[in-house]
Amino acid sequence: MYTEEDLQSAVKAGVIEPSAADALRGFVANNKSSTATSEENFRLVTGFNDIFVTIAVIIMLFAMWWIGNSFQDDVHNYSGTNDPDRSFDFGRHKALGGFFCAATAWFLAEYFVRVRRMALPSIVLLLALVIGVFFGVNLYFWDQDYTQYGYVYKYDDGPAVKAQLAAQTIRENGSYALAALLTSITAASFWFRMRAPIAIAAATGMAALTILFGIFYFTGTTAFLAIIPLILMLCCGIAIFGFAMWWDVSDISRTTQRSDIAFWLHMLAAPMIAHALFGLIGVSDGDRISTAAVILVLALYTLFATIAIIVDRRALLVSALAYVLIAMTALFRNFGVIELGVAFTAFIIGSALLLLSAFWPIIRRSIMKLLPDGISSRLPKAA
Repeated sequence: MYTEEDLQSAVKAGVIEPSAADALRGFVANNKSSTATSEENFRLVTGFNDIFVTIAVIIMLFAMWWIGNSFQDDVHNYSGTNDPDRSFDFGRHKALGGFFCAATAWFLAEYFVRVRRMALPSIVLLLALVIGVFFGVNLYFWDQDYTQYGYVYKYDDGPAVKAQLAAQTIRENGSYALAALLTSITAASFWFRMRAPIAIAAATGMAALTILFGIFYFTGTTAFLAIIPLILMLCCGIAIFGFAMWWDVSDISRTTQRSDIAFWLHMLAAPMIAHALFGLIGVSDGDRISTAAVILVLALYTLFATIAIIVDRRALLVSALAYVLIAMTALFRNFGVIELGVAFTAFIIGSALLLLSAFWPIIRRSIMKLLPDGISSRLPKAA
């Protein structure tokens, strides 16, 4: 591989003309830019050492979580009463496992992320930090609630028990909201300290959870499967998608870390949008999906595909894929194809995705020509 220094030395020695060197630089830069944008590259593994370190990190984090959980007094002293002296103290002690894991993740990140800039270990350590803080805080404050109010089993019955169960669910929403808020702050701190691209997506996702559970807490919402949570999730997903596009348009050549940040934000926004939209349609009903609902699912997936091609991001296509498979399988079942319904669905969807991947640059170039210049100029150029 020739470096810029080798090229300059060749020009000084008269081996090649300066104009030829400039043309070569332009060709290489354009080729790299086209590859980066059309293939949606992001750094994950630079060598087997990344995998080796990741395995060691996972073992260490598992050990620290286990050690933290071992610090328990008497975890079997729950009596099912409201007596503070005999309350359920299991959660507070179990919280130590999450805190130990989170502290270990930050300690390891100081070297493997901040100094060595290893991509795969940074993802694992950030996820361990987020999970550790969220579950640690949540378990600790759940324990506080149960000490004061007692715990109600979900299968109890009766008006008084149902009222107490509703109050308990609201308290749980408060614990979730507080845990998500502290986790979001921790992930944001991880970004400012380590500069890991995935940290911004983690902080944003936890901020969205804070908003969702905060609304549930202050409004007293206890029905998690109602339509309101899906609408709120859709709004948060669209907002995060817009945030991802803000990072994307600042680096349309996709050669800086801002593109990696946008990639992870798209990976966060896509499943939120897909799950909310297809949940509102009723795709999760399985066998009860109507033919009209299947047609609507396919129309939405076509819209997702168009948006994905325009912004040159494939996250929406991947996130919605499971719902399309469910809908197509239900469609074949409605027409009496039961045994091979799944096989036919997989064949059709797989073939369509392979064709789309093979002709992605051609399709994108055709669509980009139809867009106004004010929009196309702010998006990656078609390869």
